[in-house]
This record gives sequence, structure tokens and C-alpha cells, in this order.
Amino acid sequence: IQVYAAQSVPEGLGARMARAFPQPALLWPATDPFLLLDDFHVPPNASFPEHPHRGFAILTYIVQGGFAHRESTGLAVEVRASRVMHLTGGQGLRHAEYPVGTDLTRGLPLWVNLPRCKPLPPAAAGAGRREGGAVQIHTPLTYDALHLEAGASWETTLPADGQPVYLLEGQIRLNGRTLRPFHLALVHDETRRLLLAERPSHLAWIAGPRQHEPVRFRGPFVD
Repeated sequence: IQVYAAQSVPEGLGARMARAFPQPALLWPATDPFLLLDDFHVPPNASFPEHPHRGFAILTYIVQGGFAHRESTGLAVEVRASRVMHLTGGQGLRHAEYPVGTDLTRGLPLWVNLPRCKPLPPAAAGAGRREGGAVQIHTPLTYDALHLEAGASWETTLPADGQPVYLLEGQIRLNGRTLRPFHLALVHDETRRLLLAERPSHLAWIAGPRQHEPVRFRGPFVD
């Protein structure tokens, strides 16, 4: 198990990111098929002005507050805490994002590489929100939010390949390693994974098969 601290990065107009990856110590393909994982904190007067994306899907888990999305197709959605927004930028789109309400908005966007099928047909571009059940995207993956009471445990087996675990709040032990807030762990074996919450904890558990294909990062574009 390797443990990394998320790096503070400014983005947009007045927003802050705790960037779990990519960072100098954790670059592609170590996180394949995942391109980026941010933990954003957006005050009410901050925003992400209109910008483009292409070549990947984004799943954004809203942890706190509310978030609005408006894109170049004319579609607009709002997503509140404990919901997920799904966006696929196949051939490319432009969108803007901004908080809803008067409180700080916190969210966890995960960029997932679209395999060699990209660019996708125009119908595959766009966004939506999900209020129940599983989100269907073009790459198989697991992206679960877990809440554990102090002293609670959770055990599972997932394939090897460097599956990320990101701690939002609390303190846990993962196969004997301690994780604190803004810590990301990569698990590289196929043994049973035991999570033990030493405090009330909130974390994201992410897993997906590697694609084993090269990617080229060009800002908001991935080729």
C-alpha cells in the first residue's frame, strides 16, 4: 500500500483543489484508467468559468452544498449533496460550473479515460445527474462513498492494479496503514482489504480494470 497526500492547487475563479492525482509523485499510468481525482472546495462567490473537455468521462460526487453545470449544448443541471453528476466529453464540449446556495460546496470529481473508442459520437457528449442506482459510463468501474462509524470495519476483495482509496474525513486503517483526511492510498495486491475506522470516517473507494493504453494530457483534453 502506498499513501500520498493530496496537493493544494488553485483552479477557476477562487476555488481550491486538493489534488490526489496526478501529482509529481503519482503520474499516469499508476492510476490507469483514472486520469485525475480532485477534492474541490468552492465558496459561494467562486466558480469555474466556461472551459472545454474532450476524451474522458467525469463523475463528480457532491459531498457538501450544491453544484450547477451549464454546457454548450444548452443543457443545465443542478446537483446537491450526496448526488453524482456524470459528464462525458467525447468529441468535445464546453461547460461552466458554479456553486448553488450560500454555503461552501465540496465535491470529488473523478476523470475516467475513455478507451480507444474516442472520439465518441456527438450523442455521447453531455451531462446528467443521478439520484439513485448505478451510473452507466463507457468504462467499467466502482466508485463508492463509504461512511463508517468509529470502530466499524468493512472488508472486500478487489483485483490488484493500484486501486485508489481517498479519505475525506476521519481516520482509518487500511491493511495496517493509517489514512488521514486528504490522504490517497493505492493498493497493489489482491488480498482481502480491511478498513477499520478509528474515528467516524467518510471515504471514496475507487476501482476499475486497467486499459493499458497511452494517453496524452493537453490541459482539459486527453488524446
